[in-house]
Amino acid sequence: MAFLTGKASREDLPDFTSTLRDPASWKPGELRSLDLAGHVTAMAVEPVLGLMAIGSSTGSVNIYGSPASTIRFSLRNARPRFLAFAQAASKFLCIDTKNNLHVWDISDEPVLDGVLQVSGAVNSLVVSPSHFHAFLALQDGRIVTYDLDRLIPSPYIIPNLWVQHEEKVGSFRKRNTSSTPMASDLVVHPRDLNLLLIAYDYGVVLWDIAKRTAIRAYENCPSNENTQEMKDRRIVTSLAFHPSGTMFAVGHMDGSISFWATDANDWPLCMRTMSPEMPASQPRMPREPIFKLAWSGFPDMNECQSLLMGKDGNGADVYRLGGSTFDYANGETTLAVLGGLLPSDPSGVSIVQFPPFTPPIPLPAPTSNGITPELRETMRASLYATGVYLFPTQAAAEDFILLPRSSPHLGGAHDPVTIFISSEAGHESPQQGKQDSSRMVAAYEFPPPIVALLPDIGGSSHAVPHSGELDSISPWIPVSFSASSLNSSKIIPDPRTFRLPFELWAGPEKVLGATIVQLGKRPLARLIKWWIEQGFEAELSGRGAGSRVPLRGGTAFPDFESRNAPDQRLAKYSSHRILVTHHEDMTIRFHDMSPHLLLSSPMRFEYPQPLSHLTINLALLFANQILPSTIANGAPRVRSATVSQESLEVVVVLETGAVVVFGFFEEETSRGSGRKSMEDGAEATSQGNQELIGLIHSSRRTHDGFYPVCLLNPERGEVISIATSEIGFLAVAYEQGLLIVVDMRGPFIILREDQKSERRHSRTPDVVSHLKWTICNIDSEGDSALRLVASYQSGVTKVFTLKHSDTAPTGIKESRFVVAPNPAQISHSSMAHPLAAFVIDAHSGAECPASVAAFQKLMADDESIATGGLSRAHRAKVKDEEVECFLILASAKELRCHANMVGKRIAKVDWSRDGPIKHAAVVERSTWRALVAFTENREAIVYSLPTLERLHSFPLFPMANDKLGELSVDSEGDFVEVFPYPSTPSIVLQTLFNIRRPLPPHVNFAEPYLAAPAHPGPYNPGSNVLSSWIWGPKITSGTEIDGILAGPNRPPPRAVVEAEQKKAAEPARRATAADNDGQDVYSRLQNALSERGEMLENLEEKFASLESASKDMVAQAKRVAAQSAAKGWFF
Repeated sequence: MAFLTGKASREDLPDFTSTLRDPASWKPGELRSLDLAGHVTAMAVEPVLGLMAIGSSTGSVNIYGSPASTIRFSLRNARPRFLAFAQAASKFLCIDTKNNLHVWDISDEPVLDGVLQVSGAVNSLVVSPSHFHAFLALQDGRIVTYDLDRLIPSPYIIPNLWVQHEEKVGSFRKRNTSSTPMASDLVVHPRDLNLLLIAYDYGVVLWDIAKRTAIRAYENCPSNENTQEMKDRRIVTSLAFHPSGTMFAVGHMDGSISFWATDANDWPLCMRTMSPEMPASQPRMPREPIFKLAWSGFPDMNECQSLLMGKDGNGADVYRLGGSTFDYANGETTLAVLGGLLPSDPSGVSIVQFPPFTPPIPLPAPTSNGITPELRETMRASLYATGVYLFPTQAAAEDFILLPRSSPHLGGAHDPVTIFISSEAGHESPQQGKQDSSRMVAAYEFPPPIVALLPDIGGSSHAVPHSGELDSISPWIPVSFSASSLNSSKIIPDPRTFRLPFELWAGPEKVLGATIVQLGKRPLARLIKWWIEQGFEAELSGRGAGSRVPLRGGTAFPDFESRNAPDQRLAKYSSHRILVTHHEDMTIRFHDMSPHLLLSSPMRFEYPQPLSHLTINLALLFANQILPSTIANGAPRVRSATVSQESLEVVVVLETGAVVVFGFFEEETSRGSGRKSMEDGAEATSQGNQELIGLIHSSRRTHDGFYPVCLLNPERGEVISIATSEIGFLAVAYEQGLLIVVDMRGPFIILREDQKSERRHSRTPDVVSHLKWTICNIDSEGDSALRLVASYQSGVTKVFTLKHSDTAPTGIKESRFVVAPNPAQISHSSMAHPLAAFVIDAHSGAECPASVAAFQKLMADDESIATGGLSRAHRAKVKDEEVECFLILASAKELRCHANMVGKRIAKVDWSRDGPIKHAAVVERSTWRALVAFTENREAIVYSLPTLERLHSFPLFPMANDKLGELSVDSEGDFVEVFPYPSTPSIVLQTLFNIRRPLPPHVNFAEPYLAAPAHPGPYNPGSNVLSSWIWGPKITSGTEIDGILAGPNRPPPRAVVEAEQKKAAEPARRATAADNDGQDVYSRLQNALSERGEMLENLEEKFASLESASKDMVAQAKRVAAQSAAKGWFF
């Protein structure tokens, strides 16, 4: 090339950028947000469709259904406080912090129906699956109703019933009259839609909707102790009905729970606490208030038989029976309790297990004084807890919600299969040095196993009384459910966990970093083969390890019609990608995020799709290994995880400086001798080297996945840079100046450059800041070889050459590769603090990787030389100083390009004025390539290759954080950006070429259609059939409730109004059309004649042109014939 013999000119250099010089070729944008964007503030479930909603502190609301069915809404300048699904109306509701009621229609693709302003601060939101109204409990004690079908407030308002009650009984002077009792909670009777149970500060009221009257009031203190102090301690915080509706539980501010018979309000059945009080000799510690209650019943034996086949009583498909549900088939119930714990108790959600409620048959009718003594005794006996199970959380639990198998009735707590628990993250941020304020969500299988309470050892006065002793204790004295504290040494089985959608990973599963990796079709097939053949079906059945939470609602379809939608025929040729994440719990997880997942119709998979069978658990590995003290004495945090694109080796870097290498195990290919030889090599390495410890002997896998190969731990500080290759070489640089190169065929250390010992005169060693493997030529040698480019902090760049040798030198046992002495180097002070290095081919502009194909070609060339081929010197002479590659070096201050690695400088750019450069990458589009620099202020700057011309700059997709996060960029311009340590992690998949990329799918939550079961009948202890209510008249239907709440002036349904409006407008539309037809009939005829004349003229012109063309063709044919005859004669 001419520019090597003289001064380089841009005209002499190739141009690998071409069309990328056009600014229109670049379009940065967001492809998918992979985080919740804030901490959890509200949760809701829809059991019929199988949906779950999560609200976050940033104002977003995510709805999750089947694996591909996810949608996100955003509120303006507010955050969600209450969420609910109105199953009968096919609506989704949200109350925000500004007391606005947002209503979305989810009967098809979700759409916002409207936003209504609530006339007061909302304390509770309740909907029924049997009618179209929502109840809102307000702080001023009123209950207001909203018609969800007409999207208007209904005239039915329940006043502050507790104020009326106190005025009626003359007790209003005994309380502090400076504040009005609030309505704190509201529940619908599980068997009678006409009854509401309303919680106020100082008691509970049972309300008859149809009669507009309070049936009875339940005071939270006995009349002889009705003091203000007692009332304040016993303020009501939550409610829950027994599945039969004959009893209910009331949570109090002092952490106690009172149980009442629905038909008796003289005194409670009993009062309970979650654990015994501390001994009198110790300071009294206040309990948490009872924040939330949920009382669950379960299917009986006959129903369990159908559920074992995955069918409900009507033959519809439901989540298959599993876990401990069968243990509750005799009528046992559970009470889920949030709160009520002492500071010394472990945090979590408590599940109190109750025996069956077996009332006398027939059930006695209520008397004028309440229930009969016989029934009261039976009820109290059913409240003798048989066990208390704790779902543990790392820090204080904030909320929980139960997901029923299929029924939305009985308070939304019948036959739950999953419990979702929201809690504080409970760990410290190492970068901020303070407690993480984020909240996490965990999902566990429900119900928990039956747990028998331990007997009280030592005869505590707080021991749980036996059923015969219940009546001897005053119902106003709280007694502990458990005979000993919750943190006693009980043997309790661990709950089974479900995998949540990616956006909800927090706490122990919190993402610390992510890497995007492009894979060919064959490597990806190796990774997902086992999951496709076995893991996917096991996960769908809910029985596989790490199965997804059982949400099934909705169907997702790709969007091929919207603007900038992808071309379905071309999109399938896109590159495959995986996302590799490392987490707080020392796991490395893998996810398929190929765009192909977004193209199938209907869509079947999550995006990204977790590949649970590939998960690497370092905590489990370290627990089973004899490791150096720097690792064994703690739980080191994972700093990074790198995956090779062809060999599929995983290199994990810990913050302690240790490096763990994993290989990929394939069941079908593991029976050969290759694995055995690696085991032998690792064993020898472990015995002879304390820096390099073999781990392969500890791997025992039963399916495809990653197995540990070795641990590199020289104890020389943190890892500064690491470089992996596809051909079995690893290079690691440490902060104390140590550079190690490992041949993974042993594994063996083949280079150990210690700058600390070489630069004794300097206090600070020259640290390697960036490493790069490549196969290319070098200016001083003129032929290709395996090279390691090492860029040092001082601005020096060395190029180490690895050579193959039949005889290993002394000290490098069995390794057939050696590092050549005296590496070539270039040095310049402006290249201090290097960021990146790229080696690109001088003919195509593609990067020169140390790939398997390039290495095989290199080894074949070496064999050709050994068998009499051309020598390297001769081939170098033939090349005549031809440029084969360019080395591009990027530092904090400057960007340089050199020919043949360390040859002539081609270009130089001072980019320090553009702001701090944080990352640089070479990206490709349509075979053209450019270098992109990312600044700290979220700006991308494009440079041409190899001339390094500054072409243009543009801002990246705006984020809440105005500074650039940690980037991982692939060769096609897609990148993942991670902000690991704000209050919650932020993970966003973005691209530099947002042109015809897969769009968010269309989600229809009404498909597949799933019918809701009928409202359950009254509780009938004599049989399991549905009949009328126990002691009342005919049950009020949902339609009747709608009529009562909406009143006689209820407007017609919106669909009817729209149809009538359209019908009324039809005559006018037809008349207008007729007038237009009459006025334009002659003009239309005239236009038609004109068009006919134009068509005839066009035909005439075409015929004339055809005639002329035919004449020309005949003349041309004669000339050709004459020329041919002349040629024949000449020759």
